[in-house]
Amino acid sequence: MIKIIFIVVGVLVGLVALTWIVGAFLPREHKATRSAHFAVAPEQLFSIITDAPSYPSWRSGVSSVEDLPPVNGKMRWREHTSDGKMEYELSEMVSPSRVVTTIVSKDLPYGGSWVFTLEPDGTGTRARITEEGFVNPPPFRFLSRFVFGHTSTMDAFLKDMGKKLGQDVKVEP
Repeated sequence: MIKIIFIVVGVLVGLVALTWIVGAFLPREHKATRSAHFAVAPEQLFSIITDAPSYPSWRSGVSSVEDLPPVNGKMRWREHTSDGKMEYELSEMVSPSRVVTTIVSKDLPYGGSWVFTLEPDGTGTRARITEEGFVNPPPFRFLSRFVFGHTSTMDAFLKDMGKKLGQDVKVEP
């Protein structure tokens, strides 16, 4: 019985070590892009994206949003999710074609920005999100790359926005 416990503990320690080593060789920064077509005008998507207080009504996983005081005239908010709290800033707005949101929480092992570009596309708008992010601890880099994926939150955002609009959207690279 003790031999089995040592084997199990050894395997677990080995997995943690392997996760740490592989993560250490992965780049700290990453860039990933996802897009989807919506059958609405860019102005409507711009309005939805920049209305953070309404996120809990349509974004899966966001239970509430607190308005925070602006900093240097830029809107800030705190999202409450099952993963905890995260603070954001609306860093840039060029209506109706570009929005940049930035994680401003300092106590997280990751951070970065989402750059939304909205382009007229035939019968609607092509919404593109480019994540320019970083992940600090090597084990988190491993998990972010191989378990969760860098695009999972962007995929959920685009699909949730489609549901809000009553549209079944196909998320693409």
